[in-house]
Amino acid sequence: RDHVISLYIVCFSTALLEAEARFKENKIKREAKEAQENSRKPPPYKFIKVNKPYGKVQVYTADISEIPKCNCKPSVDRPCGFESECLNRMLQYECHPQVCPSGVRCCNQDFTKRLYPETKIIKAPGKGWGLISLRDIKK
Repeated sequence: RDHVISLYIVCFSTALLEAEARFKENKIKREAKEAQENSRKPPPYKFIKVNKPYGKVQVYTADISEIPKCNCKPSVDRPCGFESECLNRMLQYECHPQVCPSGVRCCNQDFTKRLYPETKIIKAPGKGWGLISLRDIKK
């Protein structure tokens, strides 16, 4: 019986050594792959102004009469701004310049006017390339 137990211990120890060797090999391969990926630059970022549908896709364009109109006053310093009670902003819609009473002075047209926050390209370990904002973005 003691002979069988010692045989199990030897087999178990051998299996642990083999598993440790395999783990070290995989770790070295993974680190080499990550080092190779980190040495490369991110794929080129191409800025686009409009989405271009590809294939047979139906593009929906809203009629001006369907766009919700807010009740903001154009006489305020920052109409439809963060501190205002703009209905569209509360519902997370952008105002349309032809529908909003403030027109071009409206402060709830960041996407329309392409007013995006500053961003930076980063390399996330084990994840790949990413884009982060350099300032907080309010909801």
